Amino acid sequence: MGDTLFSILRLTENQISLLANDKVSDNELYEFVKRPEAINAATAFKGSIASEWKQYKEEANMNNTKADAIRQYAENQGSSETANDTLKKIDAANTTKEPYKRVQFKLPNAKKGEKYEGKITAVETPNVTVTDVTIKDDNLGLKFDPQTQTISGIAQKSGEFTFDLRYKISLNETRTEKVFLLINKDSWEMWQEIEPDKNLPHPKAHSDRKKITQNESGVYIAAASKRGRSHAHVGSFRDDDFFIDCCDDWSVLVVADGAGSAKLSRVGSKEASNAAGKTLSKKLKEDGDKLTELIKPWDGTTKQDKINSIVSAAFWEAVTRAINSVESESKSNNAQPRDLATTLLAAIAKRINGRVFIAAFWVGDGVIAAYSGNDKEKIRILGKPDEGEYAGQTRFLDRAIVNDFASRMKVGFFADIKAIVLTTDGVSDPMFENGLKDSAKWDELWSAITPALQNENPDEKLLEWLDFKARGYHDDRTIVVQWFEA
Repeated sequence: MGDTLFSILRLTENQISLLANDKVSDNELYEFVKRPEAINAATAFKGSIASEWKQYKEEANMNNTKADAIRQYAENQGSSETANDTLKKIDAANTTKEPYKRVQFKLPNAKKGEKYEGKITAVETPNVTVTDVTIKDDNLGLKFDPQTQTISGIAQKSGEFTFDLRYKISLNETRTEKVFLLINKDSWEMWQEIEPDKNLPHPKAHSDRKKITQNESGVYIAAASKRGRSHAHVGSFRDDDFFIDCCDDWSVLVVADGAGSAKLSRVGSKEASNAAGKTLSKKLKEDGDKLTELIKPWDGTTKQDKINSIVSAAFWEAVTRAINSVESESKSNNAQPRDLATTLLAAIAKRINGRVFIAAFWVGDGVIAAYSGNDKEKIRILGKPDEGEYAGQTRFLDRAIVNDFASRMKVGFFADIKAIVLTTDGVSDPMFENGLKDSAKWDELWSAITPALQNENPDEKLLEWLDFKARGYHDDRTIVVQWFEA
């Protein structure tokens, strides 16, 4: 019988498991052993040891060791030791070994849209090597590197994700487990879009845009304004505004930024930009031809009192009307002028004899500039921003402006001008953190907006561009661009 049992125990481990779980009929045993004389012995073997085999296999989780123990019993049939004795000895020996424990793995959190490199670590379990990680979502943007034991990449989604992994504690044993990764939302996903209270007066659209294209005269202007994320998050209106116009090849460009602390600043920016813009258009219709004739012989350097006189008078009237409009509107709303506080940046321009004449007036922050492709003088800032003692502070339009009116005006006649750009601080602050004269940043800005200007709907594309991401800058954004084709 010893030889017979030994023959049976040469079967594969899978066959032994089938026997132990009573899933093999007597007829199937014949096919396994291929020896007729083994049938009776196998039947007896199955009945006597099956329950013991199943119990020890589950508890010890040592399949190969248990099978070897039974084989040893079969080979030592001449001794007084039974299979049960042999298994108990093995089991007693195994009680001194550390029982099987699930290994927990962890990964540091990631953030959507940001570079990530997280090392997989086994919690309180040394000498663990992860051999493979299955990331089922191919669009997640992450991959596993077995050399560094890290998952890295730029996460394209947010949420909680589960990865299947394979790992080794010893050379001969591979196990499977799961690891969880939390990918936090990026800051832009956390901003809310809240509508303003419908009962508030003077509602204002969240965005605005306009274009002027005159191929015959070569005048191309586009403007776009968009409510900032900080305003959308709290359900307030857009405070920015703009005005653009074209009068006999003269362009009028205006942007205004209502003070965030002023309850009706959205009204102030609209009133100021419209009043100033319409006044400049009116003055150019009256004096534009005369001004053009005076500019033609000007070399751009020699003082021209008549030019300055006409331009100063036009801006003086425009600014005065803007102030009057703000004050009048404040009275209509039983408010103070400071409740409608706003900045005001305005410019007029015309291309004459291949050069561009520009006159500008500036109160507050933001920027007015003439950009060229000339490396020698790439950018000309047409004024100086008013900056307060603290970030976000600036000067607003009021009657005290008369005290330094002349210093707030700039006049120039330039060659090689590609564009005139006016923006509120919602654009200039994130674009020019190192200062408005950073020519490299102006090149970046020009490269960024050029595709929009080349589109048949440049105002629409500029509005889309205003969604650019800049950490820490979420104010309203407004930009006005006049560009000149060669």
